[in-house]
Amino acid sequence: LCRKYPKIIEALDHRHIMYKACQDKMFALEKSGKAFVFAPEHVLGGGTYSMDAKEEEAIYEMGIKDFYAQQEKLKAFMK
Repeated sequence: LCRKYPKIIEALDHRHIMYKACQDKMFALEKSGKAFVFAPEHVLGGGTYSMDAKEEEAIYEMGIKDFYAQQEKLKAFMK
């Protein structure tokens, strides 16, 4: 894998830095009124991928609830 994609290890080692930079940019755009961000109301536990159906269902339901709570703000943003 490293022979075929020599930069893969470097990219994996720095992915958290890129993720944080993207998050910072996203929230800056939101603050300036150029983006509307849907984000969980509180920090979620667990990893990126889960095989626990109940945990996935709870996250999905929280997303639906958050959407309905912010629906009017989103409509106003899109005008």
